[in-house]
Formats: sequence, structure tokens, C-alpha cells
Amino acid sequence: GEDLSINDKDILHAFAYKIKSHLTEANFNMLQFAFPSANVPSLKKAKSRVAFLSGLEPQYHDCCINSCCCFVGLNEDLEVCPHCSAPRYQSNRRPQKQFTYVPVIPCLISMFRNPALATKMRYHAHDHIHTPGSVNDVFDGLWYRQLRATNVVINNTEMPFPHFSDPRDIALGLSMDGFAPFQRRKST
Repeated sequence: GEDLSINDKDILHAFAYKIKSHLTEANFNMLQFAFPSANVPSLKKAKSRVAFLSGLEPQYHDCCINSCCCFVGLNEDLEVCPHCSAPRYQSNRRPQKQFTYVPVIPCLISMFRNPALATKMRYHAHDHIHTPGSVNDVFDGLWYRQLRATNVVINNTEMPFPHFSDPRDIALGLSMDGFAPFQRRKST
């Protein structure tokens, strides 16, 4: 953070404020008038600069307006949803709906480059104490505990170490709030 310009720091502070306070785009764009000496750009320009500074590039994928599928892989060249027959594009050839994907590996690399975050990410190895019969953390869960007691297998060869034995190992969780796996389901 020491090599960032004052202007970049102003943009990052303003963007962090927008995220933490749930500011609308219109309210964010008014910041430049409230704080003219801070050089706060429009939200569009701020997002672009934050993306550049972070090195993270989101990928955009067309998906069905009804969230039936994403038009990638076998569906990449389809013009209509293979499940509900909804058109992929509006009349102006813009996608009906898009899914924003941020690749996880660059995010993890970025987190490990920050010494404070890297230390926090290793807390499971140094600070977490499992109390048998009690679940107070994801690291107390049954699957995690079973993996910790099982050696890693690579290409049918058992390694001489268990899962998560290195403090730098990462356990990824998946949360699918709002994901409805069945077509007729109205809520999750």
C-alpha cells in the first residue's frame, strides 16, 4: 500500500466506503461534489481503477434469464436455453442476463500477498483448538475432522501426510444462497 499514489488511495477509500455502506451509484457519484479535493471519480471509473489495482479480472458469462443454465461449454453456441427455451439475447443482441465470475486462484494469491490476511488464513493451524463434541467453527465440522485424519491420495498413491497438515493449506467452502436446483422450486 505504500507505493500507491494519493489519488489511488482516495479512490480505494471511497470505493471501500461505497461497499461497506451500501451506497447507491447515484450517491457514490455525488462524493466528488461533497469532497472535491479528494479527486473521487465516477463509480464506473472507480471500479475500473480498483480492478486494475487488484489485478483481478472478472469473467462475464451469458446465462438463461430464468437461471436454468450458463451458456458455456456445450451450451456456448446456443441461442435459446436448452431447458426452458428462453432466448439468450434481447432484440439488440445483448445477453438477457449475465453471470459474473471472479477466478478463485488470483483471489487466493492476492490474499497470501497481504501479510495480515496470510496470518489470518493460517489461524486454523495455530489458533483454533477443537473441543470434541462441540462445533464452534467450520474447522470443527465432521468432514474437515475426517479429512485431517486421512492421508492425501494423488494418482492412487497415498502421500505420507494428511489433508490440511501444512498451515498454508486452504479449506474452501461453498455457499449457494439463492441457488434453486430444481426448475419448479420458487425459493431456496
